Amino acid sequence: MNHHQNLSQQIQQINSAHGMMECTEQLLNKNGFLLIYGPFKVDGTFNSASDTQFNETLNSTGVPGWGLKDIAD
Repeated sequence: MNHHQNLSQQIQQINSAHGMMECTEQLLNKNGFLLIYGPFKVDGTFNSASDTQFNETLNSTGVPGWGLKDIAD
């Protein structure tokens, strides 16, 4: 997975993340792990002003479901 693909998973609609998890389950061996890195909301709150600004930029595109996700999602 390249950087662009990773970025798209955390900003796209949440159902694409569910698909990624299903695929990961099939591809990883028993003791494998998946690391997801990037800005997320925690309990509905961003960790920095830059995360808030980035999310506002994503939301301004008008693409339904785009935006940073909460880790609870």
